[in-house]
Amino acid sequence: MAYRHRPKYDDSVTDRLIGARAQYDREVAEHEERVAKTRRDWSAELASAIESGMSYEEIVQLVNVSHSSVARAMREFRKNAPTN
Repeated sequence: MAYRHRPKYDDSVTDRLIGARAQYDREVAEHEERVAKTRRDWSAELASAIESGMSYEEIVQLVNVSHSSVARAMREFRKNAPTN
């Protein structure tokens, strides 16, 4: 097996890579926190539409989402719905 010559790198390369990953993880977590309420509201509206008698197909056509997106939102709504 032939080994390709690799240039040497110093600790600054690994430090930057680790720092970039930490920043990425932080910002993704912040983004998820910001959109969590909107996702819950979206799921609740989909559930309300289904309970009102709309079919998945009508929802798909009306708001331009896939059937799987509607099903996923419904699962999330049921998972997060308070139990009485």
